[in-house]
Amino acid sequence: AKLAYRAEVFELQRQLARQQAQFDMLAGQASSLIQGRRARVSAMSAVSVQLISLDEILSSRNLEMNAVLGRITATTQELAHYHSGDEDSIYLAYSDFHPYVIGDLACTKELNRWFSKQFEKGPFRLVAEEGKSKCSWVSLDDITNGLTRGDSEKSHHHQRVTELQRLRSIFATSERQWIEAQVENAKQQAILQILKSQVSSDEAHIHRDIHSLRRKSSELAGELSTLTQKVQPFISETIPCLCSELAQLQGTYILQGLHKVFLFLSLFCMIFFSLTCF
Repeated sequence: AKLAYRAEVFELQRQLARQQAQFDMLAGQASSLIQGRRARVSAMSAVSVQLISLDEILSSRNLEMNAVLGRITATTQELAHYHSGDEDSIYLAYSDFHPYVIGDLACTKELNRWFSKQFEKGPFRLVAEEGKSKCSWVSLDDITNGLTRGDSEKSHHHQRVTELQRLRSIFATSERQWIEAQVENAKQQAILQILKSQVSSDEAHIHRDIHSLRRKSSELAGELSTLTQKVQPFISETIPCLCSELAQLQGTYILQGLHKVFLFLSLFCMIFFSLTCF
């Protein structure tokens, strides 16, 4: 019976060591999950900074383009009013459009510099060519020919057509550049949606990791509680009985036997106390 009890005690010690190893493994997994979560949070903050900078750049570009389009619209309305012939005393010269021309040239130069970097290589070039193929800016060749053939004897019509062609040469590229800017805006919005979906996916992974860690922790706590209930009867009943039997068997060597039992009991209690506290 004594040997059986000893074997059972050793088996319980091995189970305790095995549970300790499993607990260490779970603690390592928990630390790795926490590190992964921190890495994902840092990546998400970097992506948020990039999104904010992209939004600011797009807002500034839209403001510039809206200003240019407003000036072009005002100029077109003035030209239409002039060509309607309601007020013959009004004459629009090139000097009247000088501020608009300066603003348009500055915006065109900046947009050309930016678009040349974006649309000269890779897939952006194909997107730009597709946008140009769908462009609908005004072509005055047919109108010019019709007016020249129908009113060739009227010089003021020819002057009006010439003035309109000159304005077309100045502002013809604005609509194409606006369409290219819209294409780039659409691509940036698509990238923004992809980044938002990635952020949502990372948050879902973090949520699942937290639930998995909590479930494993609860399972480990249940196993430790069960093991504690199994070990408690041995501490309260079996080990004192073994001590008394050893004292009777040892006889004259009772002090040495009690010393060994005391050492064994102290070692077992230390292991159990360390596991319980952990």
